[in-house]
Amino acid sequence: EVEKQLDGRVLTDGEFTFKLTEEKSTPDKHEETVTNKDGKATFSKLTFNKAGTYKYKITEQKGSDTDVEYDSMTVTMTVTVTENSKGDLQATVKYSSEGGFSTNADDKIFNNYVVAPVKVKFDFTKKLAGRELKDGEFNFVLKDSRGQEVETVANKKDGTVTFTELSFDNTKIGTHTYTVEEVIPTTKEVGMTYDTMKATITVKVAKNGHTLTTVTNVSSTGGVDANGNATDGTADKEFNNKITPPETPEFQPEKFVLK
Repeated sequence: EVEKQLDGRVLTDGEFTFKLTEEKSTPDKHEETVTNKDGKATFSKLTFNKAGTYKYKITEQKGSDTDVEYDSMTVTMTVTVTENSKGDLQATVKYSSEGGFSTNADDKIFNNYVVAPVKVKFDFTKKLAGRELKDGEFNFVLKDSRGQEVETVANKKDGTVTFTELSFDNTKIGTHTYTVEEVIPTTKEVGMTYDTMKATITVKVAKNGHTLTTVTNVSSTGGVDANGNATDGTADKEFNNKITPPETPEFQPEKFVLK
């Protein structure tokens, strides 16, 4: 019998699986799988009919819940069977552990941890010089590192451009790269100069203990600021468009004298 603990939420009976395997190469070796109940994993009683030393390995089987960090500890159960002076068999059991979240040499507690996903939201700004910005006037596309579209959103009247939060779970530790660009329409508005900036976003997901953390960086290319100056290599998150109204022809009347 071993114990089961879960940090981060209430432990539910039957949600984790444990396997006991006899260290024996013959086909008749004993194997058994059970699930947790009342904070324990209890295997059936073992029967021995002769003296000797018997060893068993107890491990937790990794589940599919990506929000749980499973304990990879291995517990070795050594059963020593001896015969007393009366000819009766007696058994003593010793436990030892290694790997995983083992805290000491004879640890029998399998500890799992709930690792909550971490969320990241990308916010940009839209500015338009020459006239008032309209709600939903311009579109912006977020793509992943393969160039696949993640989401396309439009600007708000106040110039905010906000994408839906991205969630990273325990399996997403590492660096993730995204790009954001303004969608240039096929039919461009007359007099409109569009910002061709591409913002590259890197999200580094790491784990500190049993908690996920993120560091986000932005670097842009091909963009300009409100004054038309290039912003290459900076953390530019503002798309600047400019509208130039068409020139109004000046009417210059002429006077003719008829004779």
